[in-house]
Amino acid sequence: MKKTFTTVLAVILAIGAVLSGCGKQAAAEVDVSAVAQALQSGLTFQDEMNEIAESRLGDFYPTIDASTLNGFKMYKGASGATAEEIAVFQAKDAASVKEIETAIQTRLEDLKLQFEDYVPAEVKKITDAVTETSGNVVVLVVADDAAAAQKIVDEQLR
Repeated sequence: MKKTFTTVLAVILAIGAVLSGCGKQAAAEVDVSAVAQALQSGLTFQDEMNEIAESRLGDFYPTIDASTLNGFKMYKGASGATAEEIAVFQAKDAASVKEIETAIQTRLEDLKLQFEDYVPAEVKKITDAVTETSGNVVVLVVADDAAAAQKIVDEQLR
């Protein structure tokens, strides 16, 4: 009886290890460019969305060190009259994920301050922004349709 219990327990633990390993591997294989592109093409934006080069990361996220990233893709409204933004980060480690999440919260607070007097209607987009973390991937989407953005993010980060 003990031998059967031990065997069953070993099998259950092995299956659990395989399944948890698969989840970690999937998060590591996320292509940040593909996620950002899916969001850009799958959502409707008021503004033309321009790609932001990694060299300009500090202009928008000054506390994120590019050396802590395995990948980065960002699009921002070209005119500056909207708060529309897509930012997808792939961190090298869990500590960097926390820094990115903090930087995104700071970015959203800054955007609120910028737009509350300039274009108050944009504040709702900022307040409803989609922020999602899956493994070492962190996504921010500021768009009119937060529900549609969340759906695309969920599909991309599966």
